[in-house]
Amino acid sequence: MFSAEEALEALAARVYAYRVLHIVFGSEPTEQELQLLKSPETLQACQALAAVGYPVESLIDQVGLKDEAVSEASTTELLRNQFTRLFAVPGDSYVKPWESVYVGKTDVLFTQVTLDVRSRYEALGFKAQEKGHFPEDHLSMMLDFMGAVAERAYEAAASGDDAEAQRLVEAQVAFAQQHLANWLPLFCEALEAKDATGFFAAYAQVTRAFVEADQALASQLVASLSSNE
Repeated sequence: MFSAEEALEALAARVYAYRVLHIVFGSEPTEQELQLLKSPETLQACQALAAVGYPVESLIDQVGLKDEAVSEASTTELLRNQFTRLFAVPGDSYVKPWESVYVGKTDVLFTQVTLDVRSRYEALGFKAQEKGHFPEDHLSMMLDFMGAVAERAYEAAASGDDAEAQRLVEAQVAFAQQHLANWLPLFCEALEAKDATGFFAAYAQVTRAFVEADQALASQLVASLSSNE
């Protein structure tokens, strides 16, 4: 069982972690975003999560470029190009970041999986701006959703509404079980094979480990707040 202070800090750090992971897989990285990944704020969030059992304490050490010869000046451009090859332009290095591709019988988008993801968003009051034009089962969009719900859960817990925090966290855990844990291992394998830098493959592994830990620990965090009153 965690102290109330640990639980609240971890709930806040969950928001930060989901937001950061959303950024990694959302678009070509900017210099500012890469700096954010190694910022004191990111390290502080990792430490808060590690204190309650999340496997992220050494995230900064785990994630980086395999080619140590790459200079800082060229890192951003290298990763922007790699992001395009991996996630934007079909080719030998292309890796699709949509759940439906990994769990369906055919390699198509906008399937029943996408519709179920959309309905889960809307059940908690969220609607994708790209609804109908971009499949909502994209990894980055899912992580953005998880971050938004995590923020609501933290705000509820911080205001003393543990019942609402528990409801939101349980909805997150259910979503992760149905729409993240089921295909992240396959996504990680695909990136391991095609990511020449190792950067996105490493973050995919971090995402997988974080989601797995979150399913096991998130509800315990909210329970700790109630029990420590």
